[in-house]
Amino acid sequence: MAQELETEKKWKTILQSVINNAYDGLLMINDKEEIIFISPSLVELFDLNEGKVNKELARKLRPQLQLEKVLLTGVAEVSEFLEVKGIKYMVHRIPVYQDKVIIGAIG
Repeated sequence: MAQELETEKKWKTILQSVINNAYDGLLMINDKEEIIFISPSLVELFDLNEGKVNKELARKLRPQLQLEKVLLTGVAEVSEFLEVKGIKYMVHRIPVYQDKVIIGAIG
């Protein structure tokens, strides 16, 4: 049991490092549409205060991301090109399932 926990901690650390250092921004919301994770690159791009975004509603903070759509439909989709600070980007909206129930979304 202790070894399983240690392995899980290592995987969490590895995944956190990948996410934090990814060039593409990541935003994760829970099934209540609250932001549960935002990558440093998105904080910088959108001029956000990282400490104040957790538990905010994504559609209130960044309505153009439209992550709540996949919570309703359960279907992944890609946005048209959007632009901020002269940087064009697309949002990949992906539902997150656990035991066939949508528990959140990633964009």
